[in-house]
Amino acid sequence: RSVQFYVPFPAVLGANAYDFSVVIKNVNGVGDNDPLDNSGTATFNITGVEPKPGRKVVVEEGTGTWCTWCPRGAVMMEYIAEQYPDLAVPIAVHNAQTSWPDPMQNATYNSGMLTMIGGFPGGRVEREADIDPLLGNPNFEQSLIEHLTQPAKALVSQNVTWDAATRKVDVTTSLQFVEAMNGDLRIAVVYLEEGVKGTTQYYGQVNAYSGGGQGPMGGFENLPSPVPAAQMTYNHVAREIVGGFTGAAGSVPATNAAGSVMSYTSSYTVPAAYNINNMHAVSMLIDAASGRIINAES
Repeated sequence: RSVQFYVPFPAVLGANAYDFSVVIKNVNGVGDNDPLDNSGTATFNITGVEPKPGRKVVVEEGTGTWCTWCPRGAVMMEYIAEQYPDLAVPIAVHNAQTSWPDPMQNATYNSGMLTMIGGFPGGRVEREADIDPLLGNPNFEQSLIEHLTQPAKALVSQNVTWDAATRKVDVTTSLQFVEAMNGDLRIAVVYLEEGVKGTTQYYGQVNAYSGGGQGPMGGFENLPSPVPAAQMTYNHVAREIVGGFTGAAGSVPATNAAGSVMSYTSSYTVPAAYNINNMHAVSMLIDAASGRIINAES
């Protein structure tokens, strides 16, 4: 059998080389009649990297409550949210099927994601390459780290105001161009909700990892399939993308000199069914020609 464990030694910037001795004890809760084969060594080489200033990397995942393998996407999205809270912007884009209509689908966002991924779960880091969240090489974390080491071409900030009486949100997205950027640049504002729960059948999550036959998967191996709605909570749920999947045309000037600044304001009325206390806005700067997300703020 195999056992996963964590080594409590932090990596520092640059090259890190560690040699470890591993000893197996208390085999199956009893003594071992051959203790001579219970030790070994392992060598790890790790390179510590530092994120570039002003970078926040968008990780978009296509998922669905109908999707048998999507629990692994949820596990990876939670992991990067916990490990990279000020650097990663995880966005779960839900997809509905006729036979299992995921109630969290946003039609506009889903249509855009379907043009970028070949299967579920799948996604893109800054809309660059279609990769598997956890099993890919690279996976979401590896690609995230790579993107964090790329300098920011433009810095993104935002000011969000909320009118409780009308449930209207105004987001003023501001850009400061670190280098000259010209072309069809656009701003999209995504609204995410955390802690989403529902009571109907289709808030349940179909689960291929049930029973443990596919190995451990963040606790999903101990849950049934489908996991009942009462036992599921969904995070990073994309509720709306204002400006459309590729951003609002004309929201950014065609010519932007290095050091120049600009702002753009968009609005959204939050439906009563959404919990504003669990929501946040994400401003994304998108290159419409390449389709890539250049930078973001959450």
